Amino acid sequence: MTEQLQYAAEHHKIGQCKQIAALLSSAPGQFHRRKRRLLYELLGLGESARASQVAIPAATTP
Repeated sequence: MTEQLQYAAEHHKIGQCKQIAALLSSAPGQFHRRKRRLLYELLGLGESARASQVAIPAATTP
């Protein structure tokens, strides 16, 4: 594992993940609602009347 970490440290390019992260969601902070809706739809079920409560962590900047 030490070798893998060393390789990653040597080849990491600052900012290389920002573009990818920006493409992950067109609706930041809504993943849990959208995923829930999609899963119920794929299962052929109606969503329950009350959504479960999910704590959304505060965004952090590196």
